[in-house]
Amino acid sequence: MMNTKCHTANYTCQCLNGHIPFINNTGCHKAPSKLGDYCLTERDCLRFVGMSTCDVSNNTCVCKYGYYQRTPTYCLERKRLPVYTAVELAPPIGCNKDKCEAWNNSLCERVNNVSVCRCDFRHARRLDELTCIPVQTYVITLHIVKEAGKYDYIPLMYNETRTSELAQRVTLGGIQHIFINSVFSDRYVSSDAVNITNAGKDDSDTANGIRVSILLHLTAYYLNATRVKDISEVLLQSITRSDGKLGESLLEVHLPSNSILVADLDECAIQERNDCSPNANCLNTLGSFICVCKPKYDDESANKSLRRGRICVASKIGDDGQHSEVCSSDKCETNWEYVALALVIFLLFVFTFITYEIIQRKQDFSARKLYEKFGTTKIRKLRQASMRRLQASKRKKQEEKN
Repeated sequence: MMNTKCHTANYTCQCLNGHIPFINNTGCHKAPSKLGDYCLTERDCLRFVGMSTCDVSNNTCVCKYGYYQRTPTYCLERKRLPVYTAVELAPPIGCNKDKCEAWNNSLCERVNNVSVCRCDFRHARRLDELTCIPVQTYVITLHIVKEAGKYDYIPLMYNETRTSELAQRVTLGGIQHIFINSVFSDRYVSSDAVNITNAGKDDSDTANGIRVSILLHLTAYYLNATRVKDISEVLLQSITRSDGKLGESLLEVHLPSNSILVADLDECAIQERNDCSPNANCLNTLGSFICVCKPKYDDESANKSLRRGRICVASKIGDDGQHSEVCSSDKCETNWEYVALALVIFLLFVFTFITYEIIQRKQDFSARKLYEKFGTTKIRKLRQASMRRLQASKRKKQEEKN
């Protein structure tokens, strides 16, 4: 047998010094001294090259995972990926009913046995700010399949215990980073991950990542609402240019782009997303919604200019379609708002009519007085004299120019 010697004590073949046996024990091979040489175990490689191992698929020495071949006898560690650092958020604003009403556009809500100030419907607040501002809301759906490992992006495994961590990474590290570094930097307010589910076919299939639904809140411009198409383009461009990376979240989105969805949020279809009165119709608009009291209901909302259709009560209208006064205890209730409006309209009409009559009569009076004083012939002569003076003045100016 090649590169062997016979051990006389037990009459067995042994490899010569500096050699290792073949897998099938038909001979011996020179022990490895560099990467790419034949090996049988990891120990064979480590004798000569640190951080190396034996690749059992072809029995050759290679660098361990996380290292690459710098020279035939040296394995150098690869650059490690950064580790995501969670953002420390300020605790929610505690409140009671009186205190929360002092915050603009917010209300006091009990969450997990703790009272906190929550922004009212159609409002949101920027990170670490107290004031709730009007927003228009859109929904983004992403399929996230990988996360950063030590050296490479590795498959993201669904785990319910990580939902809070992943929600922050998606919103603060991902969506926020993308939009504050885009044309929407002045419009971006905040984003919320409202649903994180397993993207696998069933509960046992956890290796296909997660599916996330995100609410994107942009500053409200009701006469110039942000188009869904524009939002989608910004998101797609950022993700595709970075090979699927979602901002600085160290998460990777599944491509192709048809797995990235952007749509207007239909608040009217979700009862928890609108505060319209049960006696009002909810009308979905781009990025927002409008409440309108149903026919035969009066709008008695506290702030009709901004929040109509929140309090709708039965109208005081008779079956004949005419306004009727409701009487109780020998007293009749009159809707003085309608009376005042009708009175204002009537007074404006009278004022306009009187003003017109005064101006018209002054014009007639001036013309009549003029004719009474000078007569028709005299007025004609005065006009002719005025025309002659005007023509003479023009000739004089023309002569001066010449």
